[in-house]
Amino acid sequence: MRAGTRSRRVLTAAAVACAAVMIRAAPASPQAPAAGGRGPAYRLIELPSGRVLAESRPDLLAAPTAPGSIVKLATLLAAVESGIVDEQTRISCRRQVLVDGKRLTCVHPDLHRPLSAAEALGHSCNVFFATVAQRLPRQSLDAALVRLGLPPADPDAPTASAALGLRGVRARPPQLLEAFLRLVGLSPREVAMPAAAARILRAGAELAARSGTASALAASGLRGLAKTGTAPMPGGGAAGLVTAAVDTELPTHAIVVLVPGGAGADAAIEAARILVRHGAPQRHGEPTVRVGVARRDGRGYDIVTTRLEDYVAQVVAGEMGGGAPSAALEAMAITARTFALANMGRHRNDGFDLCDLTHCQVLARPTAAADAAARATAGLVLTAGTAPADVYYSSSCGGHTETPSRVWTGARDWLHLPARPDPACAGEPAWTTEIPEPQLRRVLAAAGLKGDAVTRFAVASRHPSGRANLLAAEGLVPDRIAAEAFRAAAGRVLGWQRVKSTLFEVTRSGAGYVLAGRGSGHGVGLCVRGAIARGRAGGTRDEILSAYFPGLRLRKATGQTEAAALRPARESRMRIVVPETDRAREPDIRAAARRALNRAAGALGVEPPAELDLVFHPTVESFARATGQPWWTAARTSGSRIDLLPPRVLEGRRTLESTLRHEFVHLLTEPVLAGRALWIREGLAVVVAGELPSAGADAQGLGGARAAACPSDEDLRAPRDPDAWRRAYEAAGRCVSEALAGGRRWQDLR
Repeated sequence: MRAGTRSRRVLTAAAVACAAVMIRAAPASPQAPAAGGRGPAYRLIELPSGRVLAESRPDLLAAPTAPGSIVKLATLLAAVESGIVDEQTRISCRRQVLVDGKRLTCVHPDLHRPLSAAEALGHSCNVFFATVAQRLPRQSLDAALVRLGLPPADPDAPTASAALGLRGVRARPPQLLEAFLRLVGLSPREVAMPAAAARILRAGAELAARSGTASALAASGLRGLAKTGTAPMPGGGAAGLVTAAVDTELPTHAIVVLVPGGAGADAAIEAARILVRHGAPQRHGEPTVRVGVARRDGRGYDIVTTRLEDYVAQVVAGEMGGGAPSAALEAMAITARTFALANMGRHRNDGFDLCDLTHCQVLARPTAAADAAARATAGLVLTAGTAPADVYYSSSCGGHTETPSRVWTGARDWLHLPARPDPACAGEPAWTTEIPEPQLRRVLAAAGLKGDAVTRFAVASRHPSGRANLLAAEGLVPDRIAAEAFRAAAGRVLGWQRVKSTLFEVTRSGAGYVLAGRGSGHGVGLCVRGAIARGRAGGTRDEILSAYFPGLRLRKATGQTEAAALRPARESRMRIVVPETDRAREPDIRAAARRALNRAAGALGVEPPAELDLVFHPTVESFARATGQPWWTAARTSGSRIDLLPPRVLEGRRTLESTLRHEFVHLLTEPVLAGRALWIREGLAVVVAGELPSAGADAQGLGGARAAACPSDEDLRAPRDPDAWRRAYEAAGRCVSEALAGGRRWQDLR
């Protein structure tokens, strides 16, 4: 709703209706250095001429710095020339190594086999290079450095420390770029070297840019060569470095980036943004996914970058397995791809997009059938408006699907995720588990219940689907527990196969309690067993998807479109104010805001704004006092500032990102849509924010269409009450959804 320069977002039971008027953010000059001496230092040059196209922070570019792992290029050249390493060399990575009293840990993926020299360079394996350094003559390393235009190592620095870039070598960033270009054959001053060395160095640099330490380049559609490093700073801390060149077939650009306080991967991300901004050629093929593969010891993840369609094939194999009919496999492939694109960046704070656990999607070695399903559906996603829809799936719904809010407190109940009988899964085998009373007490204690004895354990209430809602645990405090919370605690304490779902009955036994149930998993969305049964009964792929996701559309997501929505060329300067009680969670809130902004910008195909301010108020009351908005609103935008309810309130309703995304849509589209009917501006925000099910899930989808009556400006500006406001926004969303479904661009809506 427009009111001068203000906008406000309505928070109703459906948490949909919202309004915003945002500023026009003047784009910053892409060649301007960071203001105030902040931000990364970089130099971008044209190839093959070497002409400087842009640079930032000349003070840092002129200062000698430790090269970090970039020096491993020279180390490998010296090792090949000394006969220590060749193309057949393989060294196992032990994950940790002691170098001159400093313990280094390898963070690259565990390939579960010895690494070749090229793989060690691409993944920057410290164990490999420390092993090589033990045999490397110091004079060989110094000679290689000098031939590359770099100074020899400090005589007081141990060879191993110099060979790994820990200390003893310092050079200006432009010198590091020139040395890199010489080694990979892209400088007029090429270095004479054995053919084997040239092949290893180039293959390693290609691997780094494709799926290694500089995989941010590939994620942005850039083909090239790269090497990253994390260097110690003189005053303490570290700096991230990267040298890179694109394209491998027709070299056009090269860059060196230094990020104070960052790591090599951060420098690679900055390099990708700068290269794209300055017109480096991009490959508009399919996007990639950075997967966090959980380590067997439970200590973190190995990060692997893979093509989206390869990832989809792995999910199909991991979540549906073998023996399923092709229709079911293809429905699963589309669902998995949609989930991936809708949740890309879910683990952004961990440095990757999605994990390989049930938290995201389980992976397995793809079968021929899984590969075929991924290829047959390549690029197809289920959409709510212009964005990939929020979709879920579980192993078996037990004969009845469930709505999200009955599984996850505060979740949105999209109309494409209904709770209804699923006869295709009704005949699946039941399960039974006995939980002895001591184990039951452990589970309930893990869930936060206190007491020494359980006098009675039973189902206290059920959802309409038949699943347990609340469980009675008499004798403990409190004496009630949500069934989903109990299932989660049982999974952590006893293993995830003991209580497979909340669709169960409870009876007393001599040793404890017996749970007899049906289904496996939460039951929301697609039922894997039901999909297989439908496929075997002759159901088509589209019929299976319509059964589990009514109202959604199938859309072809070509090229890097969806990936670009999450990795924009320009990073906005985002100032965020959070309540003191939420200070520790500020990084997560910032990541959610970045994700929301990037998805909105990518869906609309526009650049993010140069800067903006987000102010989260400590209480609902303080928000109302500061903004003058009624109790049902969730956000207000004025100029470049967005005022919002407390983070815990928005997150409790699972509307933090959708609230932000809605407001960001107004900011991004106002320069084009200013002056047009409110139903266009507000309806587009509803659609792009992913709120379509509350504003038009019954519009044209996989089956059929429904006409929508567009609300007037008065309907949106002056509703009688919150329900009337919500209905007006739903109608606006339906109108925009139908217009977009007819092939019109959002810029052309009138």
